[in-house]
Amino acid sequence: MQTAVIFYEAAKDWLVATTAITKDAWHLYFALLIQLAVAQLFRRRLASVGPLLVLAALEFLNEYMDFQHYHIAGADPLLGWAPDTARDVVNSLLLPTILFLAARFRPDRLLEARAPAPAPEVTTDED
Repeated sequence: MQTAVIFYEAAKDWLVATTAITKDAWHLYFALLIQLAVAQLFRRRLASVGPLLVLAALEFLNEYMDFQHYHIAGADPLLGWAPDTARDVVNSLLLPTILFLAARFRPDRLLEARAPAPAPEVTTDED
């Protein structure tokens, strides 16, 4: 388990270092990507609670891994982990929750009204 936690944290640090995008921003990007990917993969609408629940489960797994990382490092997890966790959970779940609520209760705001397709022309062969 320690190896997985260390590898996971190293991968996150590498991603931040190579892209110069903050961990907070990555939480937002990955959360929306996961929500959309889960909805597509399981053929669910964004108005379905399923993609949001999968995202929440993955976010809490991520925070558990962070907690384990603090513990492995010998730091008191409650001093450094707890404040970061609240911010990470909000960053990961706020926009997907807003998207879910908008899709559920105001789908008309997300979809552009389309004009009906014109009827095909009927041609007759008169010789």
